[in-house]
Order: sequence, then structure tokens, then C-alpha cells
Amino acid sequence: MQRAAASIPAAAIRVASLDAALAAAEAACRLDCPLPLACPPLANGAGPGWFWALGRSLDQRFPDLSLDLIFDAGGEPGTALAALRRGFRRVVFAGNPTAAGRLADIASQAEAEILPRLAPVLDLSVEDARKPARNREGNRAFERSSEWLSTLHARRV
Repeated sequence: MQRAAASIPAAAIRVASLDAALAAAEAACRLDCPLPLACPPLANGAGPGWFWALGRSLDQRFPDLSLDLIFDAGGEPGTALAALRRGFRRVVFAGNPTAAGRLADIASQAEAEILPRLAPVLDLSVEDARKPARNREGNRAFERSSEWLSTLHARRV
């Protein structure tokens, strides 16, 4: 999977479905900007494998997209470790500070990082359940992603 540079701040679009991820990816491609994409904490119980597969699907559909997948492990150190083993380079861990330190040591050996939180976040995970994003042109997730990415990209220029 293509990864965005580590200098990108811990800002992301949070998605809980392939449809919302496709809308965000389409917006990023149209704007020709990187896509920082995060899952809901603990990937709604699906674990890191589901979100990794979502990233691979985006890589196949949008080969020129600079995709930065960020796995949110909540406060679960075992889930954070599983995400690092899966290959995620950025993992959010909001748990015990001692465990965070140990995870940070493990992450650094894998050229990855542990983040304490994401900010700012465009949360499309709630919209995911309400409206499919198959028709991205008229879809609110596409519009919101475009707006948010434009604002984020403008701050970096």
C-alpha cells in the first residue's frame, strides 16, 4: 500500500464502510491530494484485518492515490499490537501510558508510530449507516470529503 509521508498531521477521515472510503478516495483523487483514512476505534469490532483489506481495495481501484491508513485501537494494547503486526504505520492508542510507551518502542522498530489521538477528524462513520455512497456525485460523503480535504490541503500549502 502506498503511504503518505510521516509529516502529515494526525488528521483523518473516519470511515466504517467501503462505500464511504470510496467516496473519500474519489474526492482525494479529484483534488490530487493524499488521503488520510482512519477507522472507528477498534474498527467496530472487526479488527485490523478488515481495515487493511479496505485499504488494499482502495489501492487496487485508485493506484495513484497516496493513502495513509490509520488504525484506531482505542485503549486496547493487544489490538494496537495486532495492527502493527498487520503492517499499519500509524496506530492510535488512547490507553495506559505505560502500554503506550511499550507500543511506541515496538512501533519504532517497525518504522511505525503510535498516536495518542486524531485531530481534526471528519467522521463519516455515522453517515455510512444512513446512506450508501455508490453514487458519489450526489452523495453527502463525497461532498463532505471534498470540502474537508480542500481545507486540510489549503492549510499545508
